[in-house]
Amino acid sequence: MLESLGERLGPRLIGHATGLEMRRNADAVPQSWIPDGVSFELYNSIGFDGQPFETLTRPLPFNAWIGDNWPEDCDTLSVRLEFTMTPDQSGRHRLCALGFAHARLYVDGLLVADNQVDGFGAGLGLHGGHGYLHLEAGQQYHIRLDHVPRERRQWVCIVDVGVELADMDREQGLDEAAALAAQADTAVVVVGSNSEWESEGGDRDSIELPNQQDELVERVLDANPNTVVVLNCGAPMTLPWLDRAKAVLLAWYPGQEAGEAIADVLVGDADPGGRMPTSWAWREQDTPAYLNYPGEAGVVRYGEGIFVGYRWYDARAIEPMIPFGHGGSYTTFEWGEAEASGEGTQRTVTVPVTNTGQRRGSEVVQVYVSPPSSGVPRPPKELAGFAKLTLDPGETATAVVELRERSFARWDPEIHDWVVDPGQYRLVVAASATDPRSVLSLDV
Repeated sequence: MLESLGERLGPRLIGHATGLEMRRNADAVPQSWIPDGVSFELYNSIGFDGQPFETLTRPLPFNAWIGDNWPEDCDTLSVRLEFTMTPDQSGRHRLCALGFAHARLYVDGLLVADNQVDGFGAGLGLHGGHGYLHLEAGQQYHIRLDHVPRERRQWVCIVDVGVELADMDREQGLDEAAALAAQADTAVVVVGSNSEWESEGGDRDSIELPNQQDELVERVLDANPNTVVVLNCGAPMTLPWLDRAKAVLLAWYPGQEAGEAIADVLVGDADPGGRMPTSWAWREQDTPAYLNYPGEAGVVRYGEGIFVGYRWYDARAIEPMIPFGHGGSYTTFEWGEAEASGEGTQRTVTVPVTNTGQRRGSEVVQVYVSPPSSGVPRPPKELAGFAKLTLDPGETATAVVELRERSFARWDPEIHDWVVDPGQYRLVVAASATDPRSVLSLDV
């Protein structure tokens, strides 16, 4: 992003501060730090009772036992590795305990990292945990990693230890970001997440921005109210500062062209034409899953049933922070009168839309179906279709949304089929789940 904005605005016009260090993983321990190698003790148990059945010496901490490499006559492998490490630089270091199961890292007998307490996905199937410790150059440190499987007959064991200099002080980083923002005409803060904070195969324990990034945003907003926040994340977050920011761009994870795409939107070369595919809550307590997750006794009950997403917020009359379907534009639009034609469940909804601004942009017309009262619990409304229009200044076009039988139907688990309840339905024509523009009534 920094490079892409520099190309458009001129690099001399842009300053940069790191703000917060988001990295949790650490590079592998250099072999030059451990000239005597690493000792591995292998135990056929969950834990380290008794004596190891084998002791190995290898040059580096990273080792794996899987497939043909699995020890004979062993059904449950716990590994304890130990070595003496001599850093070549003094300062605050990040140390990582990495393992396929539960890994704890000790330095001179002090527990520094535990991948079950503050864990993250570290690749290669590894689960990592990190911690910080001040290390002196030239001083020897005794390192121990205990790796214990989660259950018997877990036929994979992978271990590694990471360490690297991480001398950026948190307060210093926040101060530098605020000082730079105070000097700027416009501040752009990029926050969010990455694969070390959220990934498949693991649930988040909160919906706050990780690593206390809200504090970074607040500090920059205090220094410069003319601030744009760019969110680079893959799932909903709470944003307590949302009302204070002049603009917020949700970029998701755009991939290798992220810098170019985000810069295009920030400088106005492209319209931010996306719409929210999820509802974002002001508080974690407002979310549909709050009363059910993480469950009880290791069991999670999907108690919200069909009332997920905007359906939950509608049914509970909870105002979301950012509603499903919401999105902005650099231009403005005027909607004409919505009309519905057709019979029964075969309906066509049309809405004329005019770009009344000075720029090319896109608008999304959404049609929600609100069912009649039938004695069966149903969401107040459900999205049935949408149409996206991209219009030049002054241009008018008609959004067309086709509705069919499934648009009006509900699933009946007793007969295992879709059912259309007879009665009066309402078609809510809207710009988001909380921004209705017109309502049409029809009998089915």
